Amino acid sequence: MHRAIAVAVLGVFLAGDARLAAQTSDRAMAVFMTAAAVTDVIKVDKETQKRLELAIKDAQKNRKELEKTLKAQHGNKRDKWPEEAENRYLDAEEAVALADTNFLYRKVNQAGLTDSVEDLRQALTGHGLAGKKENVRLVDAATDAQLIIEVVGRRSASGGQAGGLLALRDDQYWLLLAVKPGPKLTAERFDAVLLTSQYARFNKRFSQIGPRPEAPEWRFEAYGDLRWANAAHAASLIIEGFIAKNYDLMMKASTRN
Repeated sequence: MHRAIAVAVLGVFLAGDARLAAQTSDRAMAVFMTAAAVTDVIKVDKETQKRLELAIKDAQKNRKELEKTLKAQHGNKRDKWPEEAENRYLDAEEAVALADTNFLYRKVNQAGLTDSVEDLRQALTGHGLAGKKENVRLVDAATDAQLIIEVVGRRSASGGQAGGLLALRDDQYWLLLAVKPGPKLTAERFDAVLLTSQYARFNKRFSQIGPRPEAPEWRFEAYGDLRWANAAHAASLIIEGFIAKNYDLMMKASTRN
């Protein structure tokens, strides 16, 4: 069966998802926040840059060639393709998304990831204007977690929104998160979400990367403008919505004694 890791590019989670989270506030899950352990990469060498760019071009070429083949075999309408053909094309789309992500997040900084973990903790617990996320119960140890949220990358760019002298500064911010099962959640129940959630195929804001057996996780990219804290706020809404939508799948006979 097709398995996928998803990257979501969201500024704000759907209003409907926020309402769903509010309606299920008594259904919280234990979440441990952490930053990925990385070696700082401030500047990417030319050879690595070319390799990452070539990987994107190859993945795009393979996707286009496969699409042409599948259309010749099954017609132009993807919704009429057999499941096997659709899964093959999803794999090709995921390969493109993975190559794009590897390029976009080629630079990493441990201190920055750690700062964003704290921003995200603040957003999840309701500091400032974020509002407390009722479906999230933060825990201090990974051993107590049902879900582990790892900040694995972050990037920024200048969109010129600030104006004046500030226009030269970055004002667009993205966080890349990995959502993993913790010790208090069985892998089988977490896999049920990966296999059946509407995120995997039907939400057009989501592009697929994977499947990667060595990394059975969801990946989400959250966007916020003007400051890093706003990207963390968007990420907190994604986490809240993920739990609210998939609580029943994850919690059915999921906790370990």
